[in-house]
Amino acid sequence: MKKALSALLAVFVALSAGGCSPVNIWADYRETEDLELIRVLGVDSADQSVTVTAGTGEWADGEESRIIMQRAENLPAALNCLRCDPVGREPCFTHTEYLVVGEELAREGLGGLLDYVERMSTLRLKTGLFIVRGGSAESAISACAGERSSAADMLKYISANVELMGLGSVYSCGSVAASLADDGLALVQAVAVGGSGGTEGDFILKPLGYAAFRDGKLLCYFEGAEAAALSVLTGRVKSMGMSAEPEDGSRAVMELRGFHVRVSPRWEEAGLAAVRVDIEAKAGLTQMSGGADIEAKAVRRALERRLAGQLEELTERTIVRTQALGCDFAGLGGMLDRRCPGKFASVRVDWASIYPNLDITVSARVELDRTFEITSTPASAVYGDERGNVDAVR
Repeated sequence: MKKALSALLAVFVALSAGGCSPVNIWADYRETEDLELIRVLGVDSADQSVTVTAGTGEWADGEESRIIMQRAENLPAALNCLRCDPVGREPCFTHTEYLVVGEELAREGLGGLLDYVERMSTLRLKTGLFIVRGGSAESAISACAGERSSAADMLKYISANVELMGLGSVYSCGSVAASLADDGLALVQAVAVGGSGGTEGDFILKPLGYAAFRDGKLLCYFEGAEAAALSVLTGRVKSMGMSAEPEDGSRAVMELRGFHVRVSPRWEEAGLAAVRVDIEAKAGLTQMSGGADIEAKAVRRALERRLAGQLEELTERTIVRTQALGCDFAGLGGMLDRRCPGKFASVRVDWASIYPNLDITVSARVELDRTFEITSTPASAVYGDERGNVDAVR
């Protein structure tokens, strides 16, 4: 055995030394200076053609990022046209972080685009996917190009912070493709171009919530509070803001976090009869106005009840809308499947027809676990005032 292994090793070394190695590790080698690193790629469809808009990365020598746009009859042809860019660098998609899709293409369907991404050897499945509401990817990427920032920078900020805002969540191309293949439904982060409020001509990308897809095509949008409710139900939110009035003339602005969602089905002989959704959350006071004594137990309990009631109403309203659409964008079927897989197997095939008419109730409980003395700023509450008092933190 040892002699056979030694002989095989000798043959491999001889072939390598003679330049006949069966695997050439340098076959795809490119000099960095010859590559154009694409950070964000936009895709639009119009007039039976496809437009791709590529936003490049910045170079170490200070060269600014650029916008490259090409149009062709289909996506592969448009991407190949990028190689005709006058600069002469070869587009490199291995570092592409974000894929932006215009609304018109989203309404036509994402199937062909996601299929191509899955088969493309360079563009990664973990690339974040975005939909531009009411506009094109080309206009969004081009409008946000400036000396100080780019569309890629703004999408990076959104990806890192949108779950802290309660305005959606960024799903990857692979995740969206898998969700569509599983039950035909998917949520994708939606953005829109808006003014920055600064100098004239400055534009930014703003997170709006979710673009909802059925059978690969854009169906509708869930924005603002509805997007926050879907994020809570799907476990894709880290915090969300909510205000309440514990007493007349008082107003509290709260940050809700630490969400926990549990589903409790009620089964009868005929099958699944009803589902109760229980939501628990922690709340922290961020701002208080008016004369209410936040340290009083009665005021705190009243505030918790108000917050829980608002969370219940918002979640119920969002679920009712998904039922009217006939689409379980809330992911309740998946939660039931994980909770009781054996019983859910009996309704899994018919879930799409059961969900719209299912009796679903929501119960929420909010615990106020962090407040500041309303006469102090958060900084003085944390670090103490001139007397060194840090007891204001609850």
